[in-house]
Amino acid sequence: MMTHKPIPGGYVDNQHLARAMAANHKMRRIVGLILSERPGVERMAILLAQMAYELGEQANALQEMDKIRKSRKEES
Repeated sequence: MMTHKPIPGGYVDNQHLARAMAANHKMRRIVGLILSERPGVERMAILLAQMAYELGEQANALQEMDKIRKSRKEES
């Protein structure tokens, strides 16, 4: 069975893009909550921790997309 390497704009790449966009959306929602709620210290800590997690998710997805692009450039 032959496996195919991911390509920019392909299925795997688009999955990573969707992950990055979803994490970005969640971070923007959290910023909106912070601005509208003006949370106390404990709630702020929770929201910032959630935001940090989403930032990591976004970074991981973007790194995977970058690997796909670099891999294709090396093959050319």
